Amino acid sequence: MKTNISADQAGVRLDKYLTAQLGKTRSKIQKMIKAGVVLINGRAVSAHYLIKENDTFEIKETSGENKKAEINSALPDFEIIDETENYLVINKPAGLLMHGTPELRGDNLADLLAARWPCLTKVGDDPFRPGIVHRIDKEVSGLVLVAKNQNFFEFAKEQFQKRAVRKSYTALAHGRIRADRGAIDFPIERAAAGHKMAAKPIGSDGRRAESEFSVIGRWLHFTLVKVAIKTGRTHQIRAHLAAFGHPLVGDNLYGTRAAKEMNKKLGTARVYLVANELGFTDLGGEKKQYRLALPEGFNSLFNKLK
Repeated sequence: MKTNISADQAGVRLDKYLTAQLGKTRSKIQKMIKAGVVLINGRAVSAHYLIKENDTFEIKETSGENKKAEINSALPDFEIIDETENYLVINKPAGLLMHGTPELRGDNLADLLAARWPCLTKVGDDPFRPGIVHRIDKEVSGLVLVAKNQNFFEFAKEQFQKRAVRKSYTALAHGRIRADRGAIDFPIERAAAGHKMAAKPIGSDGRRAESEFSVIGRWLHFTLVKVAIKTGRTHQIRAHLAAFGHPLVGDNLYGTRAAKEMNKKLGTARVYLVANELGFTDLGGEKKQYRLALPEGFNSLFNKLK
């Protein structure tokens, strides 16, 4: 879609102009601009750009807007745990990316979902994450809540923001954790290099992050733990357990050299972390609870451990 700016429209901030023109929220418009979906005279600009007479703005076609992405048939499929008129609860497999970008389309869960439920393309506040309320890492499997309409999206989003959603994970960690339970509250911030997050010493700069764990199984050199998170930082469990001295099995991003060598010996093909419990409130005020059994890959790996 291309549109020329008239003289009476000039001088307005781009995000304000598009909010009025497209009927979307200002937050969604700003995310579209930041993602490079909006072009002024063929180039990306900032949200506070002041439009000028005869400027031409263009909305690039995306998986969340006008054009369907090509779906890679080799992608792992997902299991539908529950479906209502307002939401889906799915079991995302390890190895499947949650959502795409302007440069990466089709090879992700969001596009798989939109292909099956076209209504999702109108839901959310980011065109590349249609219906996606929260995320789990590509290398991690487990329960994901997907909104089928904007009303439920906003309702669920508020629950996540208020930490009213119950999420817990099962993780297999390197090393023998001696305490039966504990809390990890190292602040987290993005690392200076690479795609990692860094867990910082208590009292350091960084975003507050809280994880609680309880041991549910031990081997000589490994520990199976249940982890509940009070905050939802990127890579929180992975970064926290690594900083605690017990990186996750299969996690070569946060693992020590010894842990990476052991991952190689074990033949791990994923991070051994699963989001297997999810609880939230539906629009009718009913508490919903979902729980998954551990993936078969966990049980087969247990037989190799010492």
